[in-house]
Amino acid sequence: MTESGDIILSGAEVFAELGDVINGSKAAHRERTTVFKSLGMGVEDAVSAQL
Repeated sequence: MTESGDIILSGAEVFAELGDVINGSKAAHRERTTVFKSLGMGVEDAVSAQL
């Protein structure tokens, strides 16, 4: 997994990529704060809003 500089510099733990949550290989943690970094694909924005 390759991350952009702002993600790396934040020191935040990367739990999963969006595809992992969508296909069910990683469960969405609804009780925790989730940050989604969009890189320009509108379909990802729409799907992540449903999670």
